[in-house]
Amino acid sequence: MVSKGALSHQDGPGKAAKIQRSIHTIPQDGTNEGNLCSRCEKVDLRTMFAKESTVKDLGYLESFMDPTCPFCTVIWDCIRLHWGSASPLEHGARPRLYIQSKEWGTFRTHASNKLHHIYRPVLAITEQPPNFQLRRRKVWTDKHHRFIVGELELLGQIPAEQDAVPLLRREIGPFLDIDILRGWLKACEEHDHDSTPDHGFFRLGFRLIDVEELRLVEKTEPCEYLALSYVWGSLDPDSLRTTKSNVHYLQRPHALKQITENVGKEVPRTIAHAMELCKALTYRYLWVDSLCIIQDDEHEKQRLIHGMGHVYENASLTIFATSGQHSDAGLAGITARTGIPCGKKFVIKLPESSLSISIAPTSLEEQVRKSPWNTRAWTLQEQALSERRLYFAADEVFFECSSCNLRELYAVDNLEYCVLRQEAAFWGRGRKYGVAVPLVSILPRGTNNSWEHYMYASMVSNYSRRNLSYSDDVLNAFSGVYQRCTGAHPSQRSIVSVQGLNDASFAHSLLWFIAESDPKKIKRRNAVHGTTLASWSWASWIAPIDFVCVLESSFPAPYTQHWHFWEKLYCFVSEWSLTFSDGDSVCRSTIHEQPGAAKILDRHDLLKPIHLLAMFSEKPQPQEVHDVLGSLAFVAPCISLSPSYRITSDEKVSQGGHLLVLSGLEKHYCIIKFDSEDQGFTEFVLILYDHCYVALCVRTVGGISRRIGVAQLSTSKERWEAAMSMGLLSLQWKQVCLV
Repeated sequence: MVSKGALSHQDGPGKAAKIQRSIHTIPQDGTNEGNLCSRCEKVDLRTMFAKESTVKDLGYLESFMDPTCPFCTVIWDCIRLHWGSASPLEHGARPRLYIQSKEWGTFRTHASNKLHHIYRPVLAITEQPPNFQLRRRKVWTDKHHRFIVGELELLGQIPAEQDAVPLLRREIGPFLDIDILRGWLKACEEHDHDSTPDHGFFRLGFRLIDVEELRLVEKTEPCEYLALSYVWGSLDPDSLRTTKSNVHYLQRPHALKQITENVGKEVPRTIAHAMELCKALTYRYLWVDSLCIIQDDEHEKQRLIHGMGHVYENASLTIFATSGQHSDAGLAGITARTGIPCGKKFVIKLPESSLSISIAPTSLEEQVRKSPWNTRAWTLQEQALSERRLYFAADEVFFECSSCNLRELYAVDNLEYCVLRQEAAFWGRGRKYGVAVPLVSILPRGTNNSWEHYMYASMVSNYSRRNLSYSDDVLNAFSGVYQRCTGAHPSQRSIVSVQGLNDASFAHSLLWFIAESDPKKIKRRNAVHGTTLASWSWASWIAPIDFVCVLESSFPAPYTQHWHFWEKLYCFVSEWSLTFSDGDSVCRSTIHEQPGAAKILDRHDLLKPIHLLAMFSEKPQPQEVHDVLGSLAFVAPCISLSPSYRITSDEKVSQGGHLLVLSGLEKHYCIIKFDSEDQGFTEFVLILYDHCYVALCVRTVGGISRRIGVAQLSTSKERWEAAMSMGLLSLQWKQVCLV
């Protein structure tokens, strides 16, 4: 028996795309009630809302086309959220449909000691949605090619459950209930935060908007204020900006109210709404870049740009306008919202009961990653440095601090205990947590902790995928985070001197690669504000950047394949000498590494670092380096190859990288990720062992080296010994001068 609307294999996807249109969506806040079709009856939804389940292949998507079945309707409502009026069944596509149940959260009420678990079925198909952008680094579960179209949420009790589980979902209207927000902020005041305010920047004069007197004021003493992070969008000639010509007028009482008739400019709606919210929360002052910085005063702009981190770090609360595409979009909730796309209800009739479900609201992470706001490079540090964050998304408001995560659609404020997953839905068997690239990059807690590599790598990975209006700002827009995170380091080097790398994990931060295989999407950045960028700096490229040595790296040879937390690294370089310009003078600075003794597990055919170093010549003493600006000098073990090697591509193994195969050996010796189409390197410079050997590919001419790429070398003792016995490798310690 075939259910109504179901298709046989002979019907094909062309007919399916037409029948899809017969599955009508229900209106906002509407209800779809009915029995399951014969296909959907095989899906044990009741169990999936009661516990986690493994991945289940439900078959071809075209088989779920019954317009009378509420679960078929749910599936296609999920798909419409991503495809709109288009269809994944067009152009002959036959995607398959998968389902998997994941734990979404746990909570406990004051009235009961029982810990309640919440599970959500996750739907995914094998067809990529139109205009799909990941906007983060790829991880191993992305290779399954499962594109999540929605999560399902239970709105009532699971039939036959003995204990009543309170519903967390609450109804919200078109406007934000300001009392909810006041409650969040009051509760946050009881949390312990690690931040230590630095009010020194007030001494030079700090301009703010006085929302009571509706004018600009200059403050020289610390005060509480809110900050706004938003998208400027295209420059509207009628949109107000502070300039030398109008700054004195804007300091008059009620100037911002009278501005339209007297100056002919208008306060953009997003800023006006932020002022309204600021006043409703009983804060008097608001900081907005377009009004609080004189836009045609280059001296003031440079001073505040370099202190931008302090602005957001010291704000009592930062308002993030994530849903708007320009400064006149306004804040959804201050202006009326158009409706909740996941407000529909689906009632599935079962033999002895029924399930009431809906499509779960989109997570904050997913909404932010898709927003125009998230494409701006400057907003990364605005977000990371803010202690308390209030996000205005299109359909609801979210609040975050270091101790809690709250959202308008869920009433969790009064629970004794509650942990809900904040990340977007994720796919993969056995995976408990989301992708190791957090929405808000983790910064060192307290002033005495160093910037660990995983924190740094996550920040750069996120930052490099964003856009700059002015390419020269690549270090400026990262400087606030850099200053905050390197404050505990005794040297406190400038971000320009290290060209964006991390003092606390310098060797690791050298081992970056370009996570893009299309050369048309990669562009060289040669200099910023007159400072030449070296080949060893990730800032020298306009491209997405990732790192070799991080958990779930997207490097062609996955870093997770031999992951052991108790195994330690071995750095082959003991110190690095930087040469850089400081005004008119040439300066040098030395960064010391702690090579240490590697604790390496005994694994079959593993060549340990101590045995590898025994193959090299005697290590020379560091020599005096030339005054080459932007150079990085160090002594390292270098590996030259016989000219008989060949470089090949193999998508199954290298996934965008290249294999280097030595003549006479069957297996590849290393995997290389070149920085560009230039593959002309002369040697490998061995940097460290961290679960694998990692080296820079360089081209050396006249004693000066330039980076060409990064490589992960074989750890096979048999492969190294065979290459040495055949004369395919030449190993020697060298003084390297990298520019």
